[in-house]
Parts: sequence; structure tokens; C-alpha cells
Amino acid sequence: MRSYENSSVTAAYTGPLPGTLCYDGSCQQAAPGYYTAPPEEVVSTWTRRYTKPCPPNHRGDITVTEDWQTVKYWTPSAGGLSSRGTLVFRSNTRDERVDYREDPSNCVPLGYLRLNVTLATALGSDPDPNVRAQGQGQRGEGIQKTTWGTSTYEVQAGTYTVSAENIGKTFTSGGLSYWAQYTPSISTASVDISAGQTRESTVTYTVVNGTFCDYNGCRSVVPGIYSGSGGAAGEPQPDYDSTDMGDYWYITRTTSTYGTYVRYFNSPYAVSSGQTVNASYTSRTLLTYQHFVLEKDYKDPLKNDETLVDEERWWSYEYKIVDGTSCWAQTYHRYKNNLTGEERTIYPDICVN
Repeated sequence: MRSYENSSVTAAYTGPLPGTLCYDGSCQQAAPGYYTAPPEEVVSTWTRRYTKPCPPNHRGDITVTEDWQTVKYWTPSAGGLSSRGTLVFRSNTRDERVDYREDPSNCVPLGYLRLNVTLATALGSDPDPNVRAQGQGQRGEGIQKTTWGTSTYEVQAGTYTVSAENIGKTFTSGGLSYWAQYTPSISTASVDISAGQTRESTVTYTVVNGTFCDYNGCRSVVPGIYSGSGGAAGEPQPDYDSTDMGDYWYITRTTSTYGTYVRYFNSPYAVSSGQTVNASYTSRTLLTYQHFVLEKDYKDPLKNDETLVDEERWWSYEYKIVDGTSCWAQTYHRYKNNLTGEERTIYPDICVN
């Protein structure tokens, strides 16, 4: 009988011993060698929006939009693993802005419009003006100015059209009424305004005159209450008269002045803008001054001349009632004798027509 002894075979790893390779908390054995970290990857994205002020001389806000992403990355980026050694790759994240955009569409450029509203002729208690400025693209009704003087407005930059309406008012004085119209003139009707600039326009209102006619003629007048004037003034009218008396002459020298006295009816008169008013009146031309000289002029040059009369007279008149009768009345008579120096004045109040 044959017997056999027991035998065994043992296999053994003859290569390099492994190491430990870890990614965060996950580890496994790996052959020694050079290892690189996993590539970066985007793990999330988001958008951020906010506003910031517009540039100087602008109104509104700029809308800012930012696009962001979160990136996962590993450290170290690479490393060597040795036998029975450990290589650990640890992950982390960082935020990156990938896009930036500004929207300035809400920014409104601003400038300044200065409106000067003046009155060329003031009547007192004048009506309020009515001035407008309308801009291209301007929101709402634009600007309306209803006060006198200067005002400055912050406005959106652009072109503004300035306009003004006629204004008017009825005035009353002493029971009489008249209408005054004010028309505007505009220095700059179209005003261009850029951001940060100040531009101005002046509107001047002028009262429309009327016409008043009396004894002195017609004249342009501002609306108001007027009474007729003129008369009682005249030019001297010399009158020479000589008489030949033979041996000597009597020479008469007379200088006279006549005045036209005017009586107005329905006075005073109210004159409105654009209206012509004729004052109704009656007139009378009367003697107002006279200088009378009577001289004896001898032909014989050896004899002296002789003045017989040298006197001056003044008269004044008024339309009034005398003894129940309306008439031109002589109200004043002054007499002066230049030879004797005698003077006297009387107030006759007698009708002369």
C-alpha cells in the first residue's frame, strides 16, 4: 500500500503594494502613480438684478443685470500616490460672474428752462399771463406759467416750444368801463436744451392801444379814461391901420390874439384797446388879448411924435349859465394903461354870443 503526503500551493502578489486614493470622504485602494483631480464643473447658475443712480444731470435709475455660476473644483489639481500612501482630493466651490449688463433706458437727461414773463405797460391790477412750454416727448401737459417774473424749471432735455395766449381785462373807473387787451411777443419760440444746460425765453406782453380824438387831433393812448383838451390858445394877429391927415398922421397900431375855446360834451370818455373814440365838442374863437396904440406922427422932422393911446387888454371866457342862459361868458377882463400905469380887473360874467 502506497501512501501520499499532503501538499499546498500559496500564491503571492509580487507587484507594488497599493495606496489609498480618496475623493472627499470616499476612499479606495489604487495602484501607486500620478493622479489628476477631476475637471471643474458648473453646479448651479443664478441672476442678480439691482439699480444704481443715473449719471449727473439725469433722472431715474440704471438697471444692472449680472449672471453668476457656482463652479466645483478640486485641490490639489494633481498628486502622486505611493505604495501604502494616501492621496486625498478635496472639493470646493467658487462663485463667478459670467456676464454684466446695464440698461440706462430709464435715465432721463435733465436741463433747465428759464421763462421770463414781463409786462411792457402796466395798468395796475393787470391780469395773469398764460405762457406754456411743451417739449418733445415730455410727459403730461408740459409747463404752464401764470405768474409775472422769472421762473426756472427742471425739464427733460430736448426741444421746447414756447407759446403764449392773449389776455385781457375789463377795468372800471368813475362808473366808466374799458377793455384792455395784452398781446405777447416771444424772444425764442423754440428752445433746445441739452443735459445740464440752462436755456431761457422771454415773453413780453404789450397792451394794445386805442385812439382818442379831441380838439388837438387824434393820438394813440393806452386804454383808460380821457377828457378832451385843447383850445384857448392862439397866434397873434397884427393889424396896422394908418390914416393920412395932411400935415400930420394919426397912426393906429393894433396887435390882437384870438383863442379858440372848446366845450366838450359827455366827458370824460372810456377808451378800450383797438377802439377809436371821438370826443364831441363845440368851439368858439374869441379875442383874448389886444394891444392898441394911437400915435400922432408929424411930417415935420423937427417936431416930436406924440403917443395918444397905449393900452393892453386881456379877456377869458367860459361856457356857463348866465341869467338862466347857457352861453360863452366873459368871465375876466383886465385893463392896463401903459401911459398912466393904471390897471384894473373886472369879472363881468356876461354872454358874448
